[in-house]
Amino acid sequence: MILERTREYKVDIHQQYIYYKQAYDTINRAELGEIIKEFGISMKLVRYVKITLTNKNKNLKIQGKLSPSFETMIGLRKGDSLSTLLFNQCMEKIIRNVRIKSGGTVYNRTRQYLAYADDVVILGRSEKYIKKTLEEMAAVTQQIGLQTNDTKTKYMVNR
Repeated sequence: MILERTREYKVDIHQQYIYYKQAYDTINRAELGEIIKEFGISMKLVRYVKITLTNKNKNLKIQGKLSPSFETMIGLRKGDSLSTLLFNQCMEKIIRNVRIKSGGTVYNRTRQYLAYADDVVILGRSEKYIKKTLEEMAAVTQQIGLQTNDTKTKYMVNR
């Protein structure tokens, strides 16, 4: 619908599609604890979350035999319902850092974003606004531990 309207009103729209490498596997757990505290989660729940994420020794089963155990220091557990909620908190931190006010449309705003799970689309009226948004996202994204997948990240312009 956004693209249909930009064509209808003859407005250029720049789009930056951002994909993250192994998003759940690279989350900095220490930073995650700070993020959920920042969002006002009770200290009791923060402690419980930290307990579930610390000292996680893993084994792999290879050809029916267990490997020696190893400790995981980063990332979230796959298949854990809590992981999705925690990852969403990380994405919320990134989006809030961009400081784009909610409301309005791309016609009366210079930039907007759409996010679903670990996929983010930045919409802007010019390349300048896309770059500004990426710069604002970069520091907090790196702090959280996420890395962009450069082969999947794409830039497009609709005219």
